[in-house]
Amino acid sequence: MIESIKTHKGEVITGQKLKDALLVIGTESEVSAELIYKTTNYASHITEEKKLAIYEENLTRAEEIKTGRAEMTFWLWQRLNFHLTGECVSFLPSEVK
Repeated sequence: MIESIKTHKGEVITGQKLKDALLVIGTESEVSAELIYKTTNYASHITEEKKLAIYEENLTRAEEIKTGRAEMTFWLWQRLNFHLTGECVSFLPSEVK
């Protein structure tokens, strides 16, 4: 269960603010899953059954995000962090020394 998130600014977000952010990201993920399912030109060897399975997996993940049961991956942390702070933290540093 995701009960808190620490932003790149060091702020720890909990409670309703976190629940609201999870709901937004989960809802965006549902929309994305539907768009991918309906508009992606999959390779010819991908069957309709496989497309549907991918869609259902994506919907399950979206629901897990909305309810706070998703694994906190970098992608999810980054999306939540952006939603909460308005700043996108890159995976790699912008300058390598």
